[in-house]
Amino acid sequence: MTCYTVKRAFLVGLVLDAVLLAGLVVFSLVKRTFGAEPVILVIILIPLLFILAASLRRRVCITREGCRISSLFRTVDLSWDGITNIDALAVGKKEYLLLTTTRGYHVLQNSIGRFISLAEDLIDGVADDRIERAVYAVVENPLRRISDVLSVWIAAFILIVIYGIKISL
Repeated sequence: MTCYTVKRAFLVGLVLDAVLLAGLVVFSLVKRTFGAEPVILVIILIPLLFILAASLRRRVCITREGCRISSLFRTVDLSWDGITNIDALAVGKKEYLLLTTTRGYHVLQNSIGRFISLAEDLIDGVADDRIERAVYAVVENPLRRISDVLSVWIAAFILIVIYGIKISL
């Protein structure tokens, strides 16, 4: 079984963001800054924790029988025969694999680490007549997406700067 998860560099940066932001919430409560600051920070922290939990839970595992797609609130097992079509879609630097089944569809995006290997494993598991040409194009000409990773690390840097400013006051 081969499992694919969200890129590690993104996860590490996101965990760092959550820890730094939680620390700022505690710092603002202890230092008794202006009243709205802890509330604003908590409003930002809650969706960040949700995104972190969803990213930590997102996983695609490939087996001989099919694939298992896990997200925050559910896990779906798909047999190779149950996948009726695989297509790909590119929007800017984001690429998506669309798995259509008899019971619906599932979307996998290139925020998953080793996305091209995942696409190749899906190609190997599904009959050729069920794979659209766009999927082969994704494998042959992969897009390099670093904006999500870069944004979490920029946010971490900004939070560290804010810490520096708060400590110096």
